[in-house]
Amino acid sequence: MSIQQLPHEYRARPLRVEDAAEVTRLCNLEELATEGKAELTEGDAIRFMTMPGLDLEQNSLALLDDQGRMIGAVVLYHVLHIQFEPNLFIDPALYTSGIADYLLTWAEERSLALMAHAEPGLRVMLGVGTSVKRTAICQVFERHGFQVIRNMLRMGITLDAQPGVAIWPEDVRLETFEPGMERAIFNAEMEFFQDHWGFMPRDYEEWRHFNIAFDELDPSLYFLVKAGGDIVAMALCRHEHGEGWVNTLGVRRSWRRKGLALALLQQAFGEFYRRGIQHASLYVDGQSLTGATKLYARAGMHVTRQSAQYEKELRAGKELRTQTLAV
Repeated sequence: MSIQQLPHEYRARPLRVEDAAEVTRLCNLEELATEGKAELTEGDAIRFMTMPGLDLEQNSLALLDDQGRMIGAVVLYHVLHIQFEPNLFIDPALYTSGIADYLLTWAEERSLALMAHAEPGLRVMLGVGTSVKRTAICQVFERHGFQVIRNMLRMGITLDAQPGVAIWPEDVRLETFEPGMERAIFNAEMEFFQDHWGFMPRDYEEWRHFNIAFDELDPSLYFLVKAGGDIVAMALCRHEHGEGWVNTLGVRRSWRRKGLALALLQQAFGEFYRRGIQHASLYVDGQSLTGATKLYARAGMHVTRQSAQYEKELRAGKELRTQTLAV
């Protein structure tokens, strides 16, 4: 679909932060239609729309009907101008109307223009993810030449009994976050996650925006395992959307297979349980290079949702993202 073929009853303009409520409404319509539960809050939407480096004026688009009501939107994120990630928000009733095609075409054309800033010789790709239950939007992606390259899982556990007690090696100590630790935690995360498929180094300010600089941060749920002065493992957790979330779980390569990841999960689950939080969740690569899915299953977690990660190559070249486990 050409970018000029927007139906005459609709008009397009860039998104504004003031549109967060409408973006939230669209996202939750999709969640309710596929999962029966809406989780995104307006605060969540604002956080994503104010991400450092995101230019909404240039890299977003909202579609409005003749009554001025938003029916669809897309925000285009990128990493180093080589990994483009369009987030689409569409009224599910309009999946087959051509609106999704229009927004996806706009995102691809914008990505092709921006990739002129990419370092020569690097592979450039466009990636989107969605629930496997959203068959109509999956068909749109496939029609535009996207292919499934990965499955992402949401795993959860019901905390209806006291979780197992964490057992720690003798040469480590457990701490929680205190101001001044931000850079050390960021550096540790960048090191730990080099063995995760699709990893690329992140910008510190972007990481801080999502992990430290938000009102709901609870420092007592950021668990840091230290040996000497070094962070060798960590679990960055939150209480949001009515449940406990393990947003980041990582262990330094030289400290793996010592029970630290399982101990961190048990620490998190135990704290959630103590606070009366009855369910905990996390997201994981379904084909994790480090075998994380097996660990989570051993901890009592099970798959609650599955998403498909689609990709379309825009330019062949050297792949910067982690693809295999380094030796």
